[in-house]
Amino acid sequence: MGRPREFEPEEALSRVKDVFWRKGYEGASMQDVEAATGLKKQSLYRTFGDKRGMYLAALQQYADEDVRAGAAVLDGAGSAQERFKRLFFQVAQEADPRGCFLCNAALDR
Repeated sequence: MGRPREFEPEEALSRVKDVFWRKGYEGASMQDVEAATGLKKQSLYRTFGDKRGMYLAALQQYADEDVRAGAAVLDGAGSAQERFKRLFFQVAQEADPRGCFLCNAALDR
């Protein structure tokens, strides 16, 4: 029987996501990921698979959190024009200086 995990996978994934968001897939090394998470490669691989698996999980986490929030605005009350105005206002107010992770990923790969 293996040892129990001594870290929170979602928290580690958030840190992995930050590395890929800042450096891109090709620019991020496993040493960068280890430094950001404080975890060894073996623990990361055991939890997320290989580097590509970590990248895909980070993209999924972004979609689950950030994209879903935008979709909720579009699903809200009001005309389509009002909902898009709210969405654009929200994006402008909460804009991340790193840009959109999904857009960055599309350009990176």
